[in-house]
Amino acid sequence: MEGPRMLYPFGASFETLRKLKIVHHSHLQLKSFDQRLQKSRLLGKNELWSSDHFYEHLLFLEGHVRKVPTGKHCRLWNQAFISRVCSMLARDKDTVFSRDENSSPEAGSPGGGSPDASSSLTASTPLYLTDYVVVVTTHKQADAYRKDPQIPTARLFGTGLFITEAKSGWIEDNILQAVCQLYNTGKYYGKDTIRGAVSNGNEWIFIILHLNKDNDGASFQTSSVVKYVVSNNEVDKPWPDLIAGILSSWGEKSFDSLDDNDWFEKAE
Repeated sequence: MEGPRMLYPFGASFETLRKLKIVHHSHLQLKSFDQRLQKSRLLGKNELWSSDHFYEHLLFLEGHVRKVPTGKHCRLWNQAFISRVCSMLARDKDTVFSRDENSSPEAGSPGGGSPDASSSLTASTPLYLTDYVVVVTTHKQADAYRKDPQIPTARLFGTGLFITEAKSGWIEDNILQAVCQLYNTGKYYGKDTIRGAVSNGNEWIFIILHLNKDNDGASFQTSSVVKYVVSNNEVDKPWPDLIAGILSSWGEKSFDSLDDNDWFEKAE
């Protein structure tokens, strides 16, 4: 079934958000996480993508792959986090990873146009949803989804981990683009609330977007940058574990507002 026509999000500005009636609501701040992080780190300890292997892989990437922290250049890092998250889930859960190869032109590419491009949308216009979705579901449903692992068809499932690739150098400069893509995804999925993140691999900003009840406009909450660095041939602990723990939790709370068991709380 065809969904509603969506706004072209690349090059999104504050004016774009004003036209869409999207406003920044509040900031998210991390709660004390030491005990929770320790439990999270032990998840999947006997799997290929254990926490220890995850750190080894991040260190390998830093030492062997030239990194430009935007667009397709950060995918190996983002996919490492997704692989770690998949190993952290309960054994009765399964995951399917999908990436939209058509919705995210690189910054400065011929496809990377103006937010006013929505005026020429047609039935064949791409939906410009989030760049990645990781569906978290039962083994049986995951087997079915693998036959057609497209981001639009992921709306048939009750959860999803939504990630947007950074398209410009400063991670903060990508928030508006990520908000627009989450807005498109939330409308297409028919959800009141949707959680997501924008990342360049090392740095992550987490976003919760609430669509207005009349389906006209939205408000969003953002975290500060959560990041890790590599120094003296060591990965800065515990930040990759923290990021993976948040992603694992959010993958199963995809369309929920904050609750008492979240990693974040609303900043006062």
